[in-house]
Amino acid sequence: FKAMSVFSSTCTTSYRYGSFQIIAPSTTTTTSTMGNDETGGSWRDTLYVWDGIMVEVRDGVKEGEDASKKTDIALNWKGAWVPCENCPDAKKAEAPKRVGGAIDVESANHFEVGGSAKAIDVKKDEKSTEEVNSSTSVPHEASFIDGDGWDMGDGDDKKKYKDKVHELLLSNIKWMGNVKDQRDNLVFSKGTNEFGPFISAGWMRPGCRLTLARRYLEESDARVKWTLDDLKTNVVSGIFDKDSGDVNIPPWQCDALHSDVQQPGKRKKVD
Repeated sequence: FKAMSVFSSTCTTSYRYGSFQIIAPSTTTTTSTMGNDETGGSWRDTLYVWDGIMVEVRDGVKEGEDASKKTDIALNWKGAWVPCENCPDAKKAEAPKRVGGAIDVESANHFEVGGSAKAIDVKKDEKSTEEVNSSTSVPHEASFIDGDGWDMGDGDDKKKYKDKVHELLLSNIKWMGNVKDQRDNLVFSKGTNEFGPFISAGWMRPGCRLTLARRYLEESDARVKWTLDDLKTNVVSGIFDKDSGDVNIPPWQCDALHSDVQQPGKRKKVD
């Protein structure tokens, strides 16, 4: 089956993240189809870039509940997504742009998803001295399968979809402003829905704005079996400058997010 989406994006300015200047795409109207295109390409050549604000949902402590034992944190992520079509090379996918003081990027497709997150116990002796001195990371694992879901389709065909599985690895659950080690702002995810398995990479920015670019994969792709740590290792190795502590390009522009099917044996070993 096919699902269509249309978006328009206007390029008037650029903005800077750390040492990297992001240029928004030029004004276009694009239709994204979940199916092979007329040139024989695959819809998996489209990179789906989600952008929105993530907030902690505070529902209080229920009567008789021990607040000190409440370890799960409820999160909600709401915004809009845009497709970067004909983008088998992830390096061509620019960051989406917000016009003026708009909360969301300019798009006909929106989403609201959420779930619970839990802090990961990372032992100090598992980090290098450099990481201990520069990092503000408090990593969390999360599952985002709750909420209204996300739009897909055009006109009367538009409907809401939900991910069956959407697991995230967040370096922090809120913006920490660490400029010494920008890995602290990175986010990684993987999951599956009726369109197939996917992986995502992105970052947290000021105002707890989370941007994640999603790449759908063939079932035979070796990346389907990656853990979140595998995904993190493969992404970070292609975007992080250890000497400066900078993330030099948007996380999704790494080789790990290209559409080419990866065969078993190309996964990098996690230290």
